[in-house]
Amino acid sequence: MRNERFEFLHLPEEFHEQHKICEFLLNQIEDFIISDAFKGLRVQEISLDEEFELIDEEHILDYLLRIGKSDEHDIIIRNNILNAIIADSCQFLQIALYSSLQQR
Repeated sequence: MRNERFEFLHLPEEFHEQHKICEFLLNQIEDFIISDAFKGLRVQEISLDEEFELIDEEHILDYLLRIGKSDEHDIIIRNNILNAIIADSCQFLQIALYSSLQQR
């Protein structure tokens, strides 16, 4: 959701440098989230010793708990929550930076 900006609109000049630094840091975080170079941080793989059978359309996360793989379950849940929080935070910060340009 990057907005290309060509001017600072209504932002006082004394805040231009801080605003540029915030935009730079936000872009770095966004690259971390969406870049293929960091894809491994968003994808989890699980090694199962046996062939697995889901019971009555059981969800894979429920299956992991049922077979005693709670550590793997927790890692998947934690990583998904963290990725979602980071993405939501980026969107919030981008909107906040854009709003500051418009004196909102």
